[in-house]
Amino acid sequence: MDRVAVFADAGYLYAGGSTAISGSSKKRQELTLDVPACVQYLIQRAEQLSGLKLLRIYWYDGAISSRLSTDQQLLAASDNVKLRLGIVNTFGEQKGVDAKIVTDLADLEHFSYCCRALNGSLNQAFASSAVRSGSSWAIA
Repeated sequence: MDRVAVFADAGYLYAGGSTAISGSSKKRQELTLDVPACVQYLIQRAEQLSGLKLLRIYWYDGAISSRLSTDQQLLAASDNVKLRLGIVNTFGEQKGVDAKIVTDLADLEHFSYCCRALNGSLNQAFASSAVRSGSSWAIA
């Protein structure tokens, strides 16, 4: 299958986005995400970089006490987006997301949906190493 998948780690997206806009990293509670614009941008960019149609966006984030934030609710209801949640521990750290990314990449490779990766994070280098050459792209 010739499709592109996007793997978006919300923690990095919010931190990087706030730094790019304001010059410093802001707390998540201080930020508002334009969900439709973000999803559309990710789709357009992925298709432009790969030359392929979108399979889906995998959006990774942490949930506090198993409750979805407003942004997470909007993402979960968005077309072409699969929300994958880890947890936020008592120190405010997101946990379990990297394992979900690795699992999803391996599943896509196993079912021949996705076989090459463009990686945007050194933390996910292991995840990309699980992906073999083939005809589709994953943008992590």
